[in-house]
Amino acid sequence: MTPPERLVFFVLADWANRDGVTYTSNEHLFEKLELHPVTVRKVRARLVKRGLLTVVHRKLEDGSSISNMYRVGSVT
Repeated sequence: MTPPERLVFFVLADWANRDGVTYTSNEHLFEKLELHPVTVRKVRARLVKRGLLTVVHRKLEDGSSISNMYRVGSVT
């Protein structure tokens, strides 16, 4: 993993509950990681492609976005 991949993965893993799930908004993630939003999105996509992360984009009934659900996989 690249350093940004490790940072995103381990921050989400630290926030996750015992089931490996955490809920956070993109804005909160960008702010806490202190990385550019484009960098975080690219890293997140690579982690998803490698099967290390699942992202569920959630919406309210009116169609407005709320925090994403992240499921962190295990690194072997």
